Amino acid sequence: MRQLLIILMAVLTLVPWARGQDGIEIEATVSPAQAYLGSTFTYTVNVQVIGQYDIGEPTLDLPASVRSLGLSSNSTRSGPARVRHPDGTTRIANVTTQSFGYTLSADAVGHVTIPPARVLVNGKSVWTNAVEIEVIEPDEIEGFELEARLSKPRAYVGEPVTLRVTWYAADNVRSFSVASSLPGGLEAQGINPPAAARDPSQYPRAVIFGQQVYGQVRQVTRAGRSVAAVTFEMQVRPTATGTYDFGSLAIVFDTAQGFNSRRGISRAEPVSFEALPLPTQGRPADFTGLIGNYRISATAGPTEVSVGDPIGLRIAVTGTDPLSVQAGPRLAADPAFAERFKLDPSGWERDLTGREEARFQTTIRALSPDVREIPPVRLPYFDADAGVYRVAMSEPVPITVHAASNVTLADAVTSSILAPSVREKLGTPSTGLWSIAPPTTLASGRPEPLLRRVLPIVLVVPPLLLGGHVGWTLQRRRGSSRQAAFHRAQAAATRLARRGRHEEAVRTLLSARLCQLPASITAADCLRATDDPQAARTLENCLRAREFARFGGTPPAEAVSTTELLGALRRVHFAEGGRA
Repeated sequence: MRQLLIILMAVLTLVPWARGQDGIEIEATVSPAQAYLGSTFTYTVNVQVIGQYDIGEPTLDLPASVRSLGLSSNSTRSGPARVRHPDGTTRIANVTTQSFGYTLSADAVGHVTIPPARVLVNGKSVWTNAVEIEVIEPDEIEGFELEARLSKPRAYVGEPVTLRVTWYAADNVRSFSVASSLPGGLEAQGINPPAAARDPSQYPRAVIFGQQVYGQVRQVTRAGRSVAAVTFEMQVRPTATGTYDFGSLAIVFDTAQGFNSRRGISRAEPVSFEALPLPTQGRPADFTGLIGNYRISATAGPTEVSVGDPIGLRIAVTGTDPLSVQAGPRLAADPAFAERFKLDPSGWERDLTGREEARFQTTIRALSPDVREIPPVRLPYFDADAGVYRVAMSEPVPITVHAASNVTLADAVTSSILAPSVREKLGTPSTGLWSIAPPTTLASGRPEPLLRRVLPIVLVVPPLLLGGHVGWTLQRRRGSSRQAAFHRAQAAATRLARRGRHEEAVRTLLSARLCQLPASITAADCLRATDDPQAARTLENCLRAREFARFGGTPPAEAVSTTELLGALRRVHFAEGGRA
């Protein structure tokens, strides 16, 4: 026993000392302290507490020239340590250290100070120290050049402009990164080759303006030598007027030279464009900000209805940038619709489609039998090339609307085989159990007879109890079945996808579908999990992007949106005896 105590005391003297009167110590560090422009470095926040604390994820306050590529590590370690009090006494306590590691990149050369980060510890704000890093620029290497071109020198506010970045690389490149800073007042989105979604490993990947974008490679001849040309395309959209300059575009790379590597940089000549305000003259009242050239088509069904019957109205929009059409046309602002149809208060529902068109659907109801057609659907847009407003219109859809029938008392309580002459129009019924009280009686607020109040309870409650008992019994019988397990997994996957945990969502669903452990699911399993090719490709892209990030050593990035993933999860159906 004495030897055990000696060993324990020796171990405790070797562990780090935890200091701090309030039991909380926090520190921020950066590694390395000197980084190349566009390359990554690690920013770490260490929180050390004595006892049990609830430690939240840090809130970073990064300067404009530094961008975060995400949380790269999150670890916790705990163990006994000797704690020194301000009065000089010591004691043994349990010390917990929580470490958060972030991958950062700097887009400007010079001395950079990262302000203190805020961490919530048991709901109390605790601040780190500020850290400093020196960002240096490597030398240019002959044979490597960078070009940037804009599709037009000026554009209107809201009009998309294409930025094409081409890098000419003469030698083998081991790695590269793009240093870019998006000017304020601009929105950016990557333009990726369609095939990159199916097999991203065949396309070079870069992060430009904080957006992941895949490029295309081709061999060209430049200055008498064959070089590889890597082209990335970005769509930038101004949200305010002004002149926008892209003078900070650069690529930092490592090129192989025998067994060694050399770091270099390629800078592009500055390019800029001017954003002009949209004219007010001739602007339609129902203009929604759409810029370019567009076409619209409409279909409807059923086309023979009665007054008040629902009619499904569907439209398809094609043109310059269908993805920018996030909301359907404003039917309520068109008198041809507002005065002759009852419109769905929830408006248009957008379908999930590709880049070629945008589809919407809604429900309308004719208000009169005089309606002979569904009028053309208007889609106003601004033609930037001509500098004028135009309106795309669909073709009218002919429909037949019948008047609504008057319901008689005989229709309600007698057989439909009676001749029409026997039926009566609804009138004032005689007093009785099933009679309808006149409005004056309803407004008087007289208490109803006891039998009328009790009878609905007697007629409704027992069937409800019986139905609930039967449903509960069936649910118990189905609760342990494979099909019920799959439906539970599908619901759990949907919740995970809505929380942004895409990979867990796919693995949760496919593990129940294929009867495998979630950790063993790979992107190759998606094709045999469902007969829906589009859903299989979406799930495959989600897992492949994560696998590429995990095994390729790159920061994780989402290859599919949450909306696309939710649609794919819904289309994976359970079929007994199906693929497994």
